[in-house]
Amino acid sequence: MGQQGKVETYKERVSIDEENKTIHLTALEGTDCLEFYKSYNLIFQIIPKGETKVVKITIGYEKRNKDVSDPQKYLNYLINLFKDVDSKLVQA
Repeated sequence: MGQQGKVETYKERVSIDEENKTIHLTALEGTDCLEFYKSYNLIFQIIPKGETKVVKITIGYEKRNKDVSDPQKYLNYLINLFKDVDSKLVQA
């Protein structure tokens, strides 16, 4: 993730809510992510849609200052990741 060719890592706390079919990831330590954001949280929710399921991705964050951009690169990464997973599942 991050700039092209640059790997970013961070430690996260994971909590799972089976009843609501959600996974919460909260960044605890990391490289660029927490350099720019005071807090960074991902929520994945599985939503049944007929015979299929949809994944809703929510990114919660607080910028360190007003000059920091929205975390669009992280959202784009996640969208591409899920597209790749989806294409592999369809092939199976």
